[in-house]
Amino acid sequence: MRDRSAVITCLVAPLAIAAILGFAFAGNSSTGALPIGVSGASPALLRAAAHASQLPANVSVRVVPDEATVKREVADGTLAGGVILHRGQASLSHLMIPMVAPGATPSPGFEIVDRASALIGQQYAESLAAGLASRLYAGRLEPGTATHLAALSVSASTLGNGGKAVLDYFAPSIAVVFLFIGSGLGMRSLLMERSTGTLTRLAAAPVRPSAIVWGK
Repeated sequence: MRDRSAVITCLVAPLAIAAILGFAFAGNSSTGALPIGVSGASPALLRAAAHASQLPANVSVRVVPDEATVKREVADGTLAGGVILHRGQASLSHLMIPMVAPGATPSPGFEIVDRASALIGQQYAESLAAGLASRLYAGRLEPGTATHLAALSVSASTLGNGGKAVLDYFAPSIAVVFLFIGSGLGMRSLLMERSTGTLTRLAAAPVRPSAIVWGK
């Protein structure tokens, strides 16, 4: 406890950095209006997909007449993101791609339209594409094929860190980093003790060698 550098490295610095990062990135998600446009889908299908995607209240979804309009309105900032549904290619194998990993693989059945300054709009567009895929995929199944086997419910409020305490994520992360730093400094201290000759004095003291190692 007399070694101030150890106290700073193992206690003060991790808590300080975790608090700084926590307060910097804490807070709820943006509450501004985020319109998402979809072309190639009927209003009924779009309502079902939006319900399945569990989009937040500030995200509005509307039908756009054609593909060119979606791209134009996303580019000029009218829409935060867009989804283009190619109904002629919506086979079961195509629908599985955005449902399993939206946005991870180019899908022949869907096209996500976004712009670099609206990444949150891209994420909601991918979520909506997954909802469209799930509804179209369910429509291709025979009635009763899977509905009686399992039920899955996902709440959008559990995504991200908007509703969590600021230290829930950053404190363990920063603590692990400084754990490696602290253990490295302890071993370095043993080597320095040996090179300066003080380790011999410690070994001659009435203490066990294991106590010296654990102390470091």
